[in-house]
Amino acid sequence: MIKLLSILFEVTPHPMYVKDAKGRFVIVNRAFAHLFGLTPEAIIEKGVLEEDYSLERDLGLLNAHEVASLEEYYKTATGAGAWFQTTKKVFIGPEGEKYLLSISGEITACKTALQKSQEHAQLQQEQVDQIRQYFLNYIKATQELLPLLLSVPLTPAQEKSLRALNSLSGKMEAELAALVSPPVAEDMSPTQELQPSPPEPILYDFSCLGNIAEDAVFIQKMQRLFIDIVPEQLTTLTTSVAKRDWKETATIAHKLKSTYANIKITEATTAMKKIEENATTRKDLEQIPTLLQHARDITDRVVAIFTRELG
Repeated sequence: MIKLLSILFEVTPHPMYVKDAKGRFVIVNRAFAHLFGLTPEAIIEKGVLEEDYSLERDLGLLNAHEVASLEEYYKTATGAGAWFQTTKKVFIGPEGEKYLLSISGEITACKTALQKSQEHAQLQQEQVDQIRQYFLNYIKATQELLPLLLSVPLTPAQEKSLRALNSLSGKMEAELAALVSPPVAEDMSPTQELQPSPPEPILYDFSCLGNIAEDAVFIQKMQRLFIDIVPEQLTTLTTSVAKRDWKETATIAHKLKSTYANIKITEATTAMKKIEENATTRKDLEQIPTLLQHARDITDRVVAIFTRELG
């Protein structure tokens, strides 16, 4: 098996390695070794890397005999950073020995594009805030000046124009609030500062799956699987929490964490990670129902979107 893996490693351009039960490298391909400016032979001969970012996580997976799908960040030999979507799986050798297989696909371009998109959205929001504040300042100055102007002798036509301006400034403020701010309470002072609505968060992201994210059929299958499986798993998790079966709770939360992480449902991933930690350590157990409900709310929104897109 190890010999077959060695042959496969030579023909793939993606970083791959195999570690033994002690976390030592036994197979490394050139794509992985290149990240550190080394040869596969040099890494295998030494068995370890001075900067093995994954060692602690790999040992944990080996001990737990688990499968993991996660994002990893490597600082390469050139000093640049690179992001990878990595799958790690434990397997048993022909003589019963335990190994960990790690396969990575680079997603640096995806992460960079996502970051630029978020920065662009933030810049747009800041520009809207600046324009909004300019108009609010102008309206406030007008409203403060009008009483002074109305207190001096005026012709009927002048007074009519000023009162019309006063009415118009109030309407402008209300329209501005409706465009860029949440609903304002009726008793709010006309000069009270209005806050803009926060941008709608991105619930999920298939782009980090690489080229397969462009396969519409594959994405539809993933959406159907999510709809069919995740709500049911959440129901099972709820039952485990109600039974105070913390071992089963941690196991299901771990599976859901990986599922959410695969399509970057960040808040639900974080919630499942916290549930897994709390259930494993038996600490802060009272937080679990709230975390579970938060994940369910997000899941319901994603399911609704997927259902609508699938027609």
